Amino acid sequence: MATKKSGFTLIELVIVLVVLAVLAVIAIPRFLNMDKEARRSALEAGIASLKSANDMVYAKASIEGKENLMPNEYHNPTDASIIVNGRRVDLSYGRMMASKWNIETVADFPKDDWKIVQARGGHFGLVYLMPQGAPSFNMANATDIAASKCYLSYSFKQYDYHTPIYDMAYEGC
Repeated sequence: MATKKSGFTLIELVIVLVVLAVLAVIAIPRFLNMDKEARRSALEAGIASLKSANDMVYAKASIEGKENLMPNEYHNPTDASIIVNGRRVDLSYGRMMASKWNIETVADFPKDDWKIVQARGGHFGLVYLMPQGAPSFNMANATDIAASKCYLSYSFKQYDYHTPIYDMAYEGC
């Protein structure tokens, strides 16, 4: 009586290992790239949230008749501000001025998920927002944040108080 052996031959095992190696070479880079895509999606959602918050501010400013007021300054003592969530929000022609204070007051960026850094103050302020996991998340220096190329920013073009600028850099994410 002949006994029948059960199991895999060496060739079958080698073929299975080769197939698994090929799948790993294809799949692993795609999974690694998902982190970058997730941060890019977070930045895009952040811009949408910021625009939506600014639209709400503009609507409230319009209701109060403040959509055409220049920013407050010593040459122009207008009351270009509104109250949102019990806090003052400074305006530039109905849009929120670029400040960490205004963004934290108006927009919903949880502190555990987003870092907000005031890079420049005044009428031409510049604010950086970085999502959790971004290389720039723990940075506080504006030059380093800009060099990281993984942020969203909010500002006004110099000498144009009317139109806010929403910018996104994701190449370094």
